[in-house]
Amino acid sequence: TQGNLVPDTVTRGTAMYSEYSFDFDGVGDYFDCGTSFNSSLELGDSFSFSAWVKFSAGASTRTILSNWDSTPKGFQLLVTSTEYIGLRFQEDATNYFTRASNVLAVDTWHHIVVTYDGSGVVGGMNMYINSSLDNFGHVFQGTVTDITSADQVRIGAEGTFMMNYVGNISNVAIWDSELSAANVLTIYNNGRPADLASFSPAPIAWWKLGEEA
Repeated sequence: TQGNLVPDTVTRGTAMYSEYSFDFDGVGDYFDCGTSFNSSLELGDSFSFSAWVKFSAGASTRTILSNWDSTPKGFQLLVTSTEYIGLRFQEDATNYFTRASNVLAVDTWHHIVVTYDGSGVVGGMNMYINSSLDNFGHVFQGTVTDITSADQVRIGAEGTFMMNYVGNISNVAIWDSELSAANVLTIYNNGRPADLASFSPAPIAWWKLGEEA
């Protein structure tokens, strides 16, 4: 990994928590999280993602978390060129569906949680921004039957299409279950937690992206 840690605090919690987030420059910064999570991130599985993000206005799509391969196949959590959050499930170039949020304020920390119930349809996706349900819109094309990727899960990039993230990311987590609205509110209120691994249900992976990164 490359990039810089900056003292840019998520404004919740107390001094016992990390005062740092990871600053991605959009050139080549990303975390390679391996392929071991892909068996829990398939179309018939329920799962959820959580992250704190801050970004400026931009002219391109930026990847927060993804395991897209060159097909492209897999999932992508992203910020669009018009500053809304999207979660895309893609089978290939012509078969995909996406859940989208409202447009978000730039240069501001936002907490994102997206959940999926394993139903294989866009209605099975929910998006929460700063603990509030924000299913502003959706897009779908074709029929998606398989999103199983053999590529790595990456924070800050996807593998092929140069949609690297620019800005700050902190406290990325993956669950192999669909979080409830109450779960989402608890995570949001925890802010920058000392140990998200103790949360119930426990995430299958958690990257603080603080000073130890």
